[in-house]
Amino acid sequence: MANATIGFINCAFSGERSEVRKDKKGKLYYYNENTGMIKPNLIGGQAYMKKHTRFIGENGEPLPPIEKPDNSVNEKQVPENSVNEKTDTKQPWLSTLFKD
Repeated sequence: MANATIGFINCAFSGERSEVRKDKKGKLYYYNENTGMIKPNLIGGQAYMKKHTRFIGENGEPLPPIEKPDNSVNEKQVPENSVNEKTDTKQPWLSTLFKD
């Protein structure tokens, strides 16, 4: 018997909507008909699952989307006319060894 579906995620391989479930040890995994069970069991994989899963509420309805905070005040403002030019006129270190 399959574990209960607790959310949905897009499959990294097929891009299809997949059911997210929890195993008996509490690790997240997802399943779809074409790719089968995908279980990222390391810390980074579990963090990815938590970040990208669209969890469903207790009544089976999708949870409302999480609103991202407005970081426009903290963003670094770059002037429009700035150009990343290399101002360093030093020669490469190999050319100092093999001077003409």
